[in-house]
Amino acid sequence: MKSLGRWTLVVSTTLLGACGGSEQAADQPGWEEAAELQIDVAVLIRQLADSEPGEYGSVVRKLAEAGRVAVPALLEALESPDENVKQGALQALMRVGPEAAPAVPRLIQFVRDDEVRMFALPALASIGPAARAAAPLALEILQSDPSSTDRMQAAEVVAAVLSVEEAVPPLLAALDDEWGGVRGQAVWELKQLEVASDEAVAAYLRLLTDDDRRVRSRAASALAVAAP
Repeated sequence: MKSLGRWTLVVSTTLLGACGGSEQAADQPGWEEAAELQIDVAVLIRQLADSEPGEYGSVVRKLAEAGRVAVPALLEALESPDENVKQGALQALMRVGPEAAPAVPRLIQFVRDDEVRMFALPALASIGPAARAAAPLALEILQSDPSSTDRMQAAEVVAAVLSVEEAVPPLLAALDDEWGGVRGQAVWELKQLEVASDEAVAAYLRLLTDDDRRVRSRAASALAVAAP
């Protein structure tokens, strides 16, 4: 059986900050609850290595539910040689969302790893503006990466971490991507950002005749928002 000491220690050292010192915020765990969480997180991380396929998703969800208290331990788990542990930690960080901001530097490194990029990009997108440091790499992937799936995920990161003004030009350019999945993702992000410039509306109209049915559907949806 693997020792839990290292992961438990990592979580323990953050409890003071997580509990807000002597003045606890209403949405933060108390000392007893935090102590329980540290044990649960350590156990759950170990379970990532041994879970059956049907249980794996449940373990990831429980880790994410621990929120920022679990982030230091999840960062430690990213260094595991066990791919199940590493990928599970990445998926949990994605579900944690903005509170996983301390993981941004390591996630950016993982984006450069083809084996786990598909998990690292969505995690960065879920963190949002606090992951702005990932923008240069996400833009590079969106504009020139040979993997269409990676370009699609990079579009989501660009929309999530940059301001609207910064995100719109590369997203509009992605509407001309050769793969429908990227075009569809780009138009979806533009819709979510409520982009209604003349250039964007013209692009939405053009995409109404796109070869990809999903792109046509999303273009119509974006157009309804931009020009109701």
